[in-house]
Amino acid sequence: MWIIIILFVYKIINDLDVSVKGAEKRKSRYIFKKYILFKTKYGKIIDSQVDNDILKTIIYAIIIYENFNRSRLVRAVENVSYFIIKNLTR
Repeated sequence: MWIIIILFVYKIINDLDVSVKGAEKRKSRYIFKKYILFKTKYGKIIDSQVDNDILKTIIYAIIIYENFNRSRLVRAVENVSYFIIKNLTR
């Protein structure tokens, strides 16, 4: 009985039609929010080192892409390990 219910729910979930338009809006909103965040956080450094606007756009794209593909836990471990190594090398 439970197997039939699980298969029924599985079939319903697979048949749901997710709106592509909604996904595109969420994606655009995420990219824009992260761009603003990283622009305020790293904008001065990037602007002082890079003059080419296309290269700046590529840099921000890489930062956003890497931020999206790493979980918060992995980023937290990287940040902690960076500060530990930095303090050990002094």
